[in-house]
Amino acid sequence: MKDSSFAILDTLAFVGVLIVKNKRIIFANREIENILGWQPEDLTGKALSVIFSRAAYNLFSETFSRVQSGEVEKVQADAICLCKKKENVYCFFL
Repeated sequence: MKDSSFAILDTLAFVGVLIVKNKRIIFANREIENILGWQPEDLTGKALSVIFSRAAYNLFSETFSRVQSGEVEKVQADAICLCKKKENVYCFFL
């Protein structure tokens, strides 16, 4: 999903941006390719499980459910993300 409101996010250097809805990636900026090795269009529409280990995915699924239900307003978390072509990396999420 390319939306003009995401255009500024696509220009960020050194900051990978994923926008998630219903546990699916709806936007990935270009820097994601440098960080995780995935081209943005390869991630868009995919489930979060593509970039997380099972344990991390379960944690994030629970966390995102709490945000969507309104139980919590925002979240900060970290996890090891699965890279496509290189070593896995530590990621921090807001």
